[in-house]
Amino acid sequence: MTEKLRKKLILASCTLPFILSVVVHVVVINTLTIDGKKLDSIQGEITQISRENQFLEYKKSQLGSIEGVSKKSEELGMRPVEVSFSKPENKDIALSH
Repeated sequence: MTEKLRKKLILASCTLPFILSVVVHVVVINTLTIDGKKLDSIQGEITQISRENQFLEYKKSQLGSIEGVSKKSEELGMRPVEVSFSKPENKDIALSH
């Protein structure tokens, strides 16, 4: 083996691991960046859904309150009904056959 060939082999054996490590580093960084962007997107969706959920809980509480029901019934044209109960004249109605 000549001295030039030997130096080229040594240089190649030193630079090849470096080049491979740079390629692996770039792939890992790229993967982490993509995953980070996905995570940010999902976190944004979670925040948006959480806000919508809070708003719906608020609307639910409004609709379920006495004031909300009264207001809605007025909007629908409903009016209060008076209920009266009559007392039976014969108190033994349930006992008579």
